[in-house]
Parts: sequence; C-alpha cells; structure tokens
Amino acid sequence: MIMPDLEKFVVNTRLRVLMQLLIPTPFFLKHAALGERPCCLEVGCGQGAGAGIICRKFGAGRVVALDYDFAQLRLARKELGFSGLPVSLLNGDAAVLPFGGECFDAVFDYGVLHHVPRWRQALAEIQRVLKPGGWFLFEDISRRLLETYLFRKFFPHPREAHFTRREFARVLAESGFEERGCWSMGEGYLLGVARKTEQS
Repeated sequence: MIMPDLEKFVVNTRLRVLMQLLIPTPFFLKHAALGERPCCLEVGCGQGAGAGIICRKFGAGRVVALDYDFAQLRLARKELGFSGLPVSLLNGDAAVLPFGGECFDAVFDYGVLHHVPRWRQALAEIQRVLKPGGWFLFEDISRRLLETYLFRKFFPHPREAHFTRREFARVLAESGFEERGCWSMGEGYLLGVARKTEQS
C-alpha cells in the first residue's frame, strides 16, 4: 500500500526521525545482539532515515532498504546518496521479498506492516530471508489505534492490515519466531524483537 499524502508528510518529518532514535532504537539495542557488521534488511524504508540509523547505531556492514513507493525511494536516495553508508535501495513488496532464503542477519520494521494487507505473508517472508538465529526488530501500530476516529479519518489503512497484539504474537510464533522482548502502549503501539528459531 502507498501511504496517503498526509501520513507521508508526517512520517517524512524530522520529528519522526527523532522518535525512531529515542523510542524503538534503544529498545532494539537493549534486547537484540546482532553481532559485528550484520547484513540487514529494512522493509518500508521511507525517506531513508531508518537505514541510516541501522548503519550508524547497529554497525551494519550492509543494509538493503526496500520500499513499495517509488516517491519514498527518491527521498531516500537524496537522504543517503552521498552519505557513504553501505545502503542499497530497492523497490519491492514486503509480502514477496525478492531475495533467496537465509541471507540476512536482521530485518527491521520501523512502523510498516500495518500498511501491508498481506502482513501474515510478510512475516513468513521475513522469516524465510533471515538466517537461523536471525533477528526481527519491529515497531508497529495495532488495530486498537488504527480504528480510532483520528486514524480512520486522516490516516486510513486497509482493514486487512489491522492486527491485534495477540494476533501478531500468534502469527510470529506460527511463522517460526520466538519473541525475546515486547512492549506495548495501551495495545495500540507495539515494540519488540523476535528471533528466528534455529530449527526453522
């Protein structure tokens, strides 16, 4: 799904970048050990700020930053083009990832899966491309928040992409993940890390 213009404006602000730095990133650093120079995928890279954070804060040796929206990829190219960071930008769908199996040490979701109608398939794809023991680091919004008046009026999302905290945890487990830390704010905001089970 391509975001509505108003939501795109909001997520492309420096305030959103600051939020990424202050809330999910410290949580991820505390609860996940990615090792040295991990190879990382970011699903839904937007303006490119997340990919920059992954390089600078997690010491990634390589980041593939994927987005469905060409306009967002153009912004990411401006943000990252002369940064010297090891980032590759790619157009693609989180539910049909264009990679072979077991090729990433970590996959990051900075608030993206609630835009993906086939979010269950996206979780299965994320599991597929992770190496055994690889990390899935997620920040997302659940049905409780998406169905409030404010979101329905100004930030509409496909109903197929609405999930509860419990549904998300169940599909994570069914997809071959073990949660290693999760926090939620009033059931609306989800923050967590999960690890691909070694036997998957």
